[in-house]
Amino acid sequence: FSFAEQGREDVQQNESGAQPGYREYMRIEDDSGALTMEVPVEWSEVDGSPWTDDAGNVIGAQLTARPPGADNGPFVYFAAAVVDPAQFDPDALLDETDFSDLCQTYEGRDDYSDPAYTGRYDQYSECGPENGVLFVVVAAPEDASFLTLTIVMALTEADLIAADRIFNTFEVVGELPGTGLSEGNTPTAGNATVNADEANVRGGPGTEFGVVAILRRGDRVQAVGRSADNRWIRIELAGLPQAWVAARLLDLDVALNSLVVAAAPAATTASARGGACPPYLHKPKPGMGILVIENHLGEPLHIDRVGTTEKWDLPPKQGDEPSRLVLDLPPGTHEFIDNTARGQGHISVTIRPGSAFVSPIWYNDRSEELVYPLEIPASCR
Repeated sequence: FSFAEQGREDVQQNESGAQPGYREYMRIEDDSGALTMEVPVEWSEVDGSPWTDDAGNVIGAQLTARPPGADNGPFVYFAAAVVDPAQFDPDALLDETDFSDLCQTYEGRDDYSDPAYTGRYDQYSECGPENGVLFVVVAAPEDASFLTLTIVMALTEADLIAADRIFNTFEVVGELPGTGLSEGNTPTAGNATVNADEANVRGGPGTEFGVVAILRRGDRVQAVGRSADNRWIRIELAGLPQAWVAARLLDLDVALNSLVVAAAPAATTASARGGACPPYLHKPKPGMGILVIENHLGEPLHIDRVGTTEKWDLPPKQGDEPSRLVLDLPPGTHEFIDNTARGQGHISVTIRPGSAFVSPIWYNDRSEELVYPLEIPASCR
């Protein structure tokens, strides 16, 4: 089996003046030493930080490589996590790892097999501004004790040949870190289900508390308490001391009155007009507005401003603290593309003089990111 053969027709348009085939390869590994593969020496921008979920919990190992500054490809993303063999379902994971927002054409799904792993793969074409071809492979060893997720973006035939080298050498060689993807910690765990398209998680039981996370329809959470008026449910969310959701946005598997009345914090938030000014924030400059983009992901986030050459790279969150990009913008509509190795999204905001907005990036597969009004504390200068 050869990915070079599978994708050759889809990269022909990129071949005029393309680079020659890669002559040298190097072996790279992730930070834990569990993953290894060979990539072209030109793909020297390597990241081996842990594979984390949206709450920042380590669930496995991951390894990425690309040429320096090649934000649109080529690249490889290789991840692995422990999984319950009875739950290994490559088709389900491929359905969740959808790149239709990045790629214009879905070429289809087929079986994958090599001497070490078997599974399934999706193929996409006309991907990104460079019209690349993208392969997504979900596979596991014979005992299905762990799964691998590998994504390769190729722009040229040389990249496709490199893809074959990657799939001939990618391997799990050590103990995988993290909690894995076993039944006890999948998104189906919990005793409540989100019944709305978007559900704000707040730092206390009321809209006067700031938004600390966002849940989506179908997400499962653990309800652990309720407010005295039964209008708010306290849930467990990794890394957050207080996490509350409006009761109407959750379908409970347990009786509401079986939950204890939980203690609520005082309603003091960073966004309150009378609160302290966060060190990263300032009041809008005369005639301007502000957009704050927050990276709540456990991986780097790249931002491109549409229609310009401006770009920024946000590091992963540190603990529960997101990294932030604060932009002073003139009045008008501004658009941005946010992307990681696993997906991209779109931010659109209309600025008025003196206005301020925040776009928290919680998921890296959302086609249209959420943007909220942001109150600037009066103490900001």
